[in-house]
This record gives sequence, C-alpha cells and structure tokens, in this order.
Amino acid sequence: MSETHKGLKGERNLLLTVAGKTPATITEALWGLAVGRKLTVHGLRILTTGDAAGDLRRDLPGAMDALARDYPKAFKALEIDLQHDLRICRGTGGQALDDIRTSDDNRSVADWILKEVAECCADDDMAVHASLAGGRKTMSFFLGTAMQLLGRAQDRLYHVLVPPEYEVAGFYYPAPRKRLLTDRQGKALDMHRATVGMAEIPFVRLRSLFEESALPDLATRLSFSDLVARADSVVAGPKLEVHVYWQRRRDQPRPRICYRLPGAQADLLVKEFQKPDTFEFVVYTYLLWRRQSDGLLGSDTPPRPIPIFRHDELPQTFLDLQDWLRRLGRGDRSFDIDGSVMGKTLRNNIAGLQNGDEEFDIIRANWQHDISPRIVNFNKDLKKEFTDKAPRHEPAYYLISGIGHGVPHRKKGY
Repeated sequence: MSETHKGLKGERNLLLTVAGKTPATITEALWGLAVGRKLTVHGLRILTTGDAAGDLRRDLPGAMDALARDYPKAFKALEIDLQHDLRICRGTGGQALDDIRTSDDNRSVADWILKEVAECCADDDMAVHASLAGGRKTMSFFLGTAMQLLGRAQDRLYHVLVPPEYEVAGFYYPAPRKRLLTDRQGKALDMHRATVGMAEIPFVRLRSLFEESALPDLATRLSFSDLVARADSVVAGPKLEVHVYWQRRRDQPRPRICYRLPGAQADLLVKEFQKPDTFEFVVYTYLLWRRQSDGLLGSDTPPRPIPIFRHDELPQTFLDLQDWLRRLGRGDRSFDIDGSVMGKTLRNNIAGLQNGDEEFDIIRANWQHDISPRIVNFNKDLKKEFTDKAPRHEPAYYLISGIGHGVPHRKKGY
C-alpha cells in the first residue's frame, strides 16, 4: 500500500529536485520515495544548470529505464517528459545559465527557483516532495528556503542518505537482487545490499504569513530576497512610520498619508487624496487617532473594536466620525465641514436614527452598502502600491481591516 497523507490535500506526488551532472541523486531519491517509503510518485521536476543538462539528458534516460524494469510496480504511475521536466536555471535576461559564477547569477537562480517552487505548489491536488541532495549547494539552499516560504501542509523536504562505499560511479539505486559493481579500488560491491534513506527535514512553513490569494502574484512579481524580507517583516511586526498631513500647503497641495522607515526623510510611498473630507481619509485617520489615543500606535496589539456596523453602537460611530471630521476641519480651512459630502452624510444619518427602528435599519443598510466597497477598493489600491514601491513590507499592517460582518472584535479597525 502506498503512503498517503490522510486529512491533507495532494492526491498525486511530485519529486522536485536540484541536480548536477550525475543522475544518481535523482534515481536514488525516486527509489527512496517509491520503494523505500512506498509512496506512489506521479511526476518529476529537475532543476539544474546548463552545463549539467547535457550530461543528464544523455545518462538519465538509461538509468530511469533500468529503474523501471527493476521495480515495475513501484513506478507504473510515474510520467516523465525530460523536454518539459528538466528545467535549466535562467539569468537576469532569461538566458540559460551554465553555472553560478557571479552575484547576479546567484540572485537570478534564487528568483528562478522561487518561481519554480511557486508553480509546483500552486496545484492543490499535488504534494511536492523536494530533495536537496544534488546540484550546487546554493541551489539546495534556495530550494529549501523557497519551500519554507511557499510549502503547504502536504509538502515535504528530504535529504538522500547513501552509505559512503556506494557513492561510486555506476551506482544509481539498490538493486532488487544480487548485482555486483566494482569500485575504483577493484572491490566488488553488491548493489542489492545497499541502502538509501530519505531523511525528512522538518521545516517551518511560512506560507500562512502571506495572504493566500496574493501568493501567486507575489512569487511572480517579487524577487527571492524581497519575499524573504516580506516574511521577515511579518514576523518582526510593523516597521514603517505613518505620517498624516491634512492641512494644505503650497508645496503639498493635497492631504496625504505617507509611509517611511523610522528616522528617514524620504517616503517609501505616499497616498494622496483630493480633499481632507474624503471618506477613506477620514476613516483611516480616525482609526489611526483611536490607536494613538490607546497608546498602541506602532505596536501589533489589536486596537479597540470599531463597531462600525453594530446596531447598538452605530449612533456613537457616527458621532465619533463627525467629531473627527471637525478636528480635521479646524486644521484645514479649505473645506466647509458641515457642507461637505461626508459632513452631510453623517449629520443626516444622526438625525434619521431618531425616527424609529425602520429608518434605523435603512440607514444602517445604506451605510454598509456605501462603506464596504470603498474600504475594499482602498485596501486593494494600497496593497498594489506596497507591492510596487515597498515590496519588502507586509501591507496587512497598514490596511483598514475587519469592519464587516462576522469579523471578531479583536480584528476590527486599523
């Protein structure tokens, strides 16, 4: 019976491996999974360099044919197309890299391996079994780190263990029956007596740090180092300062929210608004002010809940936002507070709440209908700006989040 991961996704199994010029690390890993662990292997992907690809294309088919003849039942489900499954690492210009010789080569290979892992881990019906045994040491490191960033619950990481006396030319896997091989010293080795172990390497899966729907885009648009830094920023917590300006000046004609590194003079990104009474600007800065008044600005402690849709606290929400709009207006004489769209909306809602439960429900529904798409679009735009201009920082810390139905109080607000 083949090994399965009960309760996990992944009906099919893929061996993902880095490789050098010898096919032995590939056939040993296949034998270790299919024969040693009795795992049905359905696919194979090999990551290698240009100078090794020719040797693998020449020597691997024969070794694979022999493996399939010796263990037909174990490999009956394996489908391989070396034109597609043997991947050559790419440089900055997309050209095939013969070897990893420069810092640019190193960065390119890291980015390329990240995208290969992202592609393999995008299929929920496939469990990825990654082997670090072959290829350059840097390639093994990048593969292991990429699996840590993107690996799912069903994915595994291994190192292939072979007794030193069998690390000789001509040995590809343990034979099913007695078969002799002569080493360089002329000593006869029985390949039937060999053992190959697949040592599973525990690793911390960081995939949950990222928004699942954004992962394919992140892995495509961000570099390996950017995604590592993004994960580090999530673990470490918020690092950017948020500076808010609502008073118009000659050099800064529009209200804006700026994000910058602590102590820096230049902003990483700037979010501008047409007027300080713009709905998103009022809500965002109000939440910042609430966080600051709680002494929580700059920490990852959840703020007080903002019950923006709760029936019993909706009147207070309107009053608080109205008060905050007046605070903004006192600092900027360029707009009529009571005559602004936001001011009128809040004033009319407060007056309408006094007209009974039926009117209350209508106002609440209209408020929800108005606020939800605005916040969704604001967050979407801010996420895109973070990806483009501050890719090393996790935008989730700086979004307006959790003000809809079904969101726990501890997650409401900014």
